[in-house]
Amino acid sequence: VTSELGSERRLTGVTSGAMIIETLFRPIRPAAIATLMLTISALAFSQDRPRTCYGMLLDSTGSMRSQFGTVLDIGKAIVHETAAHGPVSIFNFATDRVARSKDAIVVLRIEQSQDEAKLNRTIDGFYVEGGQTTLLDAIQSVGDRLQEWAPDSEKVIVVVSDGEDRVSRVKSKDLIQQ
Repeated sequence: VTSELGSERRLTGVTSGAMIIETLFRPIRPAAIATLMLTISALAFSQDRPRTCYGMLLDSTGSMRSQFGTVLDIGKAIVHETAAHGPVSIFNFATDRVARSKDAIVVLRIEQSQDEAKLNRTIDGFYVEGGQTTLLDAIQSVGDRLQEWAPDSEKVIVVVSDGEDRVSRVKSKDLIQQ
């Protein structure tokens, strides 16, 4: 790449989390050196921070029927903002057909992806399902899965729901303590 300074820069690789930049240039201005130093500092700072992983729970139970298009739009907006910063796992609810109960259980639909198009296709495949919402149980399950996949990462759980919980086993104060 040729810059306005007439310099040619080439990325030679990534080794042990440190970016090595081989630079072939003629004399450069102090502003260019400062910019390069700030960029390297930012890369080093971001490598010291633990990776962030995201778990998104989209409520697809019957109580969300009238708002479901908005839920999907919000989900896609969240994917757009987060996928570049860390892996995103998307969950929603499904009727528990195995146990033949009326509970809507949390289901993993896509695991740890940063492919925005793939994440959006997953959301596009969602539809409203009946069942009693187990919202707090679902949040606990999402948290447990994120901890299992990435124990050393920062974890962010995003819930798009009306907040209606019908039959969770876990209590809110216990979930908050976890």
